[in-house]
Amino acid sequence: MILQDARTLFATNAMAICFANPSNATDAIVIDGATIRIPDTTYRLHGIDTPEPGQKCKGTSKDWSCGKAATKRLVELTRGKQVTCDNRGSDDYSRVLAACSVDGVNLNATNGSRAGKPESNRAYPSL
Repeated sequence: MILQDARTLFATNAMAICFANPSNATDAIVIDGATIRIPDTTYRLHGIDTPEPGQKCKGTSKDWSCGKAATKRLVELTRGKQVTCDNRGSDDYSRVLAACSVDGVNLNATNGSRAGKPESNRAYPSL
């Protein structure tokens, strides 16, 4: 019982720290067009959906690498810059959802699957 109470207290305090302190880093690693890893935490950009890295999309004349383009766009937006992510909870896959920004620019609103515009994902309510 005491061990369970200690675990509950630790988990509660850890959650309070996560929600109270946004993560900041200049060494963010882009995983894909909607996922960033900042030192020890991987954040999924809250409220948007981007194509998977290997995904192709239909163009007017041919298919194109939209997943690669979304990943490249997020790399361009974050390279060498201070990235700040504000934890917004987790999704059904236990991923940490976050609102992330660079130089005051909301990455959730600037990255996405179509020419840098986000595609809203109904599974994640808007910010």
